[in-house]
Parts: sequence; structure tokens; C-alpha cells
Amino acid sequence: MDATALNAEDLTASPCRRECKVEDSHCRACHRSLDAIAQWSRMTDSQRIEANLYAKARASRLRRPAITS
Repeated sequence: MDATALNAEDLTASPCRRECKVEDSHCRACHRSLDAIAQWSRMTDSQRIEANLYAKARASRLRRPAITS
């Protein structure tokens, strides 16, 4: 999914699913790095967009969907 397919609110919203499962310093549920998770509340909107796009790219690269309920 690319940035044009989502509105700005979707890209700045936390992707947290409260189902953290850490593997290789990343959460398998939302695909964010542990650093991105720790810094989330202090990130600007542009940093959140970057973190979310990185997480989406990581999920695609791993060919593994995020864990869902």
C-alpha cells in the first residue's frame, strides 16, 4: 500500500494492535521497530508517517502479514 492510498490521518495513527510479539527488534503485530514504538509519543506527524511507511514496507518485504485479531 502506498502513501497515496491512505489519507494523512491514517498515516499518522498508531498501528499498535496491543498484541506485541518481538522478533529481530521489531513487533510482528505492527512491524514497527522497538525504537519507533518507544519514540511514538514524541514523534512529529512526518516522523510517524515515515515510521508507518517503513513498517508497511517491512511487512511486504517479509511477505508476512501483520498479526490480526
